[in-house]
Amino acid sequence: MPGADATPWVEGEGVPGLVSVIIPTFNRGHVIGDTLESIRAQTYRPIEVVVVDDGSKDDTHEVLAAWAESIAGDDLTLRVEVQQNRGAPAARNRGAALSTGAFIQFLDSDDLLLEHKLAEAVEALGDPALAFVSHDYVRFEGSRENVVERSNLSERSSDPADHIRQNRLHTLSAVYRRSSLNEVGSWDETLSIWQDTEFCLRVLLSGALGTWLSSIGAMVRDSPGSIMNLGIVRQWQGMLRTVQQMEQVARDHGALDARLGAALGARLATMSRRLAEAGDWNASRQAFEEATVRM
Repeated sequence: MPGADATPWVEGEGVPGLVSVIIPTFNRGHVIGDTLESIRAQTYRPIEVVVVDDGSKDDTHEVLAAWAESIAGDDLTLRVEVQQNRGAPAARNRGAALSTGAFIQFLDSDDLLLEHKLAEAVEALGDPALAFVSHDYVRFEGSRENVVERSNLSERSSDPADHIRQNRLHTLSAVYRRSSLNEVGSWDETLSIWQDTEFCLRVLLSGALGTWLSSIGAMVRDSPGSIMNLGIVRQWQGMLRTVQQMEQVARDHGALDARLGAALGARLATMSRRLAEAGDWNASRQAFEEATVRM
């Protein structure tokens, strides 16, 4: 399991009915309060929030402390763990290991849950055959009224090859049954980008049964400081590393056929075009060669 040697992973069935919301954060004091308030607004209870502060240097700690004082008696708890900066996957692994809920929701510290999300997911997870329940989401810039994209996860194929071409799951889209995550394995701490694509590929390859709800359950903030906005040239080697890891994951599951290989190649071909547009011809050529081998 990726990351399993570095961090203990989830154990047992968890506390019945309890949802654990796992939030990694790094220098998000200016927005994490909104994220936490979206959890407070949930119609569902009980909830435990586990925030892993990945070495923040801003006022994140003060914001978390003030919010913890404000939720007393609301069947809502907050646990904060501080670690040296190791990246979001390590923080998610640490948070999941510290959590106690029967259900787990991963959430980035600048994103928002809509008030019905956890209630709808837990209701659907009343079916013991389901390992996860996913919602659609919207992406916004600046104010939450400025929606720039609506996902259609519920309309996409759950075939692993199709997922590689266009994500079938997102970090915040699913609520997982705790016990099902041990079949998936922990978040890969060696990956710097597209960790959710790789993690969710393992979800699909594990044989876990899930359902996709068409209602909007969350909002993704397009934040200038996010990993995805650091630029493709800067992120290219990390992207290639994730593609190579997904290829190995598929191979380990006996699923690396021509169709899945072509999907990996198509993703790399897209990167080649974008790198060319950014003016990095050497990286574009490398991406094209990597794509050609797989296609």
